[in-house]
Amino acid sequence: MLNPEPPNAPAPAPHMLRCPINALEPDAQPAFHAWLRPHLPSRPTAIVVRSGWSDAGDPLFLPAPKAAWQGFMQAVESACTEHAITPVLEPRATDVVSDTPGLLSLVRAAPRWKILFDPQLLLTRDMHAQLDDHLQRYAQVASALHTMHALFALRPAKKHFDALAAAAPALVLDATQA
Repeated sequence: MLNPEPPNAPAPAPHMLRCPINALEPDAQPAFHAWLRPHLPSRPTAIVVRSGWSDAGDPLFLPAPKAAWQGFMQAVESACTEHAITPVLEPRATDVVSDTPGLLSLVRAAPRWKILFDPQLLLTRDMHAQLDDHLQRYAQVASALHTMHALFALRPAKKHFDALAAAAPALVLDATQA
């Protein structure tokens, strides 16, 4: 017989796992399930994945990478639903989901997913010349995602953190303090 939790037991601390599987690999879905299985006893509350990347620099906006990501995303979401785990996407400039429209599309199509939003990971070197413009756009995304209950972990420079935090104050987790 399982020992029930005492009635006033504190809630367990969140346990977030970072999945190393590339969604674009041919065997990504079975590899994800094989990776997840030994982690289940630790009772993770969230799993962070990336949407797939190409080490060779292949274009990721084409239908094949997007379809591979969609299949992987559905496999992750299904497993997370089965085990009461929150699926979390960490978007990056080098991945399939890499920009504002991609983020908005994801949270609209898959509201169960949360976003680990780090603007620094979404900026390429070319974008640094117009940093303020890009950070302003991300603040707009933060405002839009605010109504969709997204999760944010922001690690930009302090001067930009304040502007982004103002866009969605109730949802910002300041990872600079962690």
